[in-house]
Amino acid sequence: MKLHKLVTTGVSVDVDGVATAQSVVGATALILDGAFTSSTDIADMGVVSILTSPEELSTNLMGGSKVSITSASADESGITFTVVGQLPGTINDVAEVVTGPGAGLTVITDTHFANVKSVTTSGSTTGDVFVGNRAVGSAITSDFVSAWLLPSLTAHPTFGLQTYISTGGSLTYTLQVSMQPNVPEEIDPRVVNHNLLTGRTIDFESNIAVPFSGLRILFPSGTYTSGDLTVVLAESKEI
Repeated sequence: MKLHKLVTTGVSVDVDGVATAQSVVGATALILDGAFTSSTDIADMGVVSILTSPEELSTNLMGGSKVSITSASADESGITFTVVGQLPGTINDVAEVVTGPGAGLTVITDTHFANVKSVTTSGSTTGDVFVGNRAVGSAITSDFVSAWLLPSLTAHPTFGLQTYISTGGSLTYTLQVSMQPNVPEEIDPRVVNHNLLTGRTIDFESNIAVPFSGLRILFPSGTYTSGDLTVVLAESKEI
């Protein structure tokens, strides 16, 4: 039997964590100057997963968060915003083009970004815009995900699962699995929610009866308050 452990810490929410309020003229890259941005001008979205392998080696990996683009007051739907960054657990850059928000509204990417390297407009903004991971004036956030846990994919495996929330933690989680090959490289991976581990707020035990290529945890929008979630996956062969 092989044991895998994935511990994920949630993300802070900030309407301008990637880029603070700014307006631009022409097709221009926004200045990444929010609280998530490091000295290297890359905004880390803050979702951290620690994966412990069957060999007892621990690796820090980045999960991902959807990126929000918010208009301060003007209608920005006549332009697009191209968000460039990395997917969780990968080193290659990906891009998503998002139509700008209406007046005082927020749009959110489909992609979960581990970090953001640039946000570029297709033209001039009408007013100020913010980039982060939540809607302005609201606790509503974009959802976020853990890094991928990739099993060994032995022949005819069975998987036992245990999830538990750290003491005092307050969060809601859903376990998702995918059968796509190279699933961490997928911008919009095909996933299936576990039939019992969906919308859970307490510790739980279950299993997975079919082989899969990757497993991750989804934290639905606006449901994370505090704490860590640990997933223990016991992998064994059927006899």
